[in-house]
Amino acid sequence: MLRVLLIGPFKGRDNSGDSFLAPSFGLYRMKFYIEKKLKRIRIDILDPNIDNYKEIKEMYDVIGFSLLHLTLENDLLLFNYFKLRFPDAIFIAGGPEVSFLGKKSFEYALFDIIVLGEGEKTLLKILEAIVEGKREFSSIRSIYWRDKDKIFFSGYGKQLTLRDFKEIYEAYGVVDVPYNRYWRHNASLYNDPDLTEIRAIRVLFSNFCPLRCKFCSSTNFISYSYSGKFRGQGHFYILPVEDIIHFILNITDTWSEVETIIFDDDNLFLDFKCFEELCLRIIALKEKGRLEKDLSFICQGRPDDFSGPKKEILGLMKKAGFRMIMYGVESFSNRVLAYLKKGVTRQQIIRSIDVTIEAGITPLIYIILLPPCISKEDLIETADLCVKQMLKNVEISTTLLVMDIPGSEFYYDDSLKRITKEYSISNSISIKKSDYIWPSNASLFKLGKNIYENYPVYEKRFKQKYGIKHVPSRIYSYIVLDAVYKELGLENKRKYLRKISEDVVKNYR
Repeated sequence: MLRVLLIGPFKGRDNSGDSFLAPSFGLYRMKFYIEKKLKRIRIDILDPNIDNYKEIKEMYDVIGFSLLHLTLENDLLLFNYFKLRFPDAIFIAGGPEVSFLGKKSFEYALFDIIVLGEGEKTLLKILEAIVEGKREFSSIRSIYWRDKDKIFFSGYGKQLTLRDFKEIYEAYGVVDVPYNRYWRHNASLYNDPDLTEIRAIRVLFSNFCPLRCKFCSSTNFISYSYSGKFRGQGHFYILPVEDIIHFILNITDTWSEVETIIFDDDNLFLDFKCFEELCLRIIALKEKGRLEKDLSFICQGRPDDFSGPKKEILGLMKKAGFRMIMYGVESFSNRVLAYLKKGVTRQQIIRSIDVTIEAGITPLIYIILLPPCISKEDLIETADLCVKQMLKNVEISTTLLVMDIPGSEFYYDDSLKRITKEYSISNSISIKKSDYIWPSNASLFKLGKNIYENYPVYEKRFKQKYGIKHVPSRIYSYIVLDAVYKELGLENKRKYLRKISEDVVKNYR
């Protein structure tokens, strides 16, 4: 029996105790698919944000890490811990970070194998070879592997087909994912938890988003992993409606307490006919009593999805139980939107928000306050329109700065200013990495730096004032917008924002 441990990204103990957590859908997807295909194997999942990794008593032959850019230093510290504990194990790394960095990933840690792109079939082939006693992997595409001091590349493979996609989802064992552990953790963050928010299950039914926003790495993930090109061709897939419905019924039959299903796809509306059929099927199942009438749904979409004729589907969505749509707005400045290659205008965004509200669905909009090109006028315009949307009960999730993630167009722009830090991983290894990009404007660079460095103080005061333990992104937005108005000397706007926030924060105590 081959014993395998797959480890998710690690936020760090100091940062996960008050974080809203969810199981890693991708790691469980690999576990169930591989265990179905390969009988002489057992795969365990470790989430270091909720599990105490120091209490592991099992011995493992293979240990795999899913690396993310923003958690890289913590993930590498974990690697060192497990490398010392299991010196004879084979160490594998996968995920977006190593898919874009490739061979360079070996500079971070002495991994044995790096997996590019979608991991299910590739990891299956690697584990099959290990079970058979092989330690040479040249026949397995889309990997780098290390043999002593030499590193080899097997060549680019092919992305998963829709048939592969279907087979992977058919193997998914919903009953064996410990959702209840996460629900208990998340409920502990509140004095009076909202179970509609807490008892949620995240799902993902498409493979990537091909829309090429400038700050996004997901848009290049497939093409780069299988061709080494950022502008290569990747096939967009979404699971057929029948398979999605089967998966949802499997969830609700297994976890009767679930109250919300979150479609975590970057954009569920890329196949609009598929989505319309999905809504109709959900409505029919609720009318027959096969799904609970109060089961709710959340999804993501483009901010201009409903600025035109497609708005008619909002009525179907409301009837099906969709209570929230998350829109990647990023900015209310037309100049900034063009710079970010969003392909939308402020007018289209506001129209989509308004018709979503009219349909009885809550919009949650994502905003980047300080992208590199921002001007003072852009910032005030976006901040003021955020507050205006808050008055319409729109929920806002802000990011102060653009994330500097491998695979995004920004990551390869040497003209940009970055927050670069050095992290000590061991006595012999340290890494330098940038997590965020500063605005180019000198005064806004100073403003952003002040907020970034002093944010812990802002958050501590906010928590003490309102008696809350957890700051979700929707509450973070009030804190950061307040800080922006303070730095700009706009005290009247700051007072107005605080007046609005008092009612909202009550729901998060």
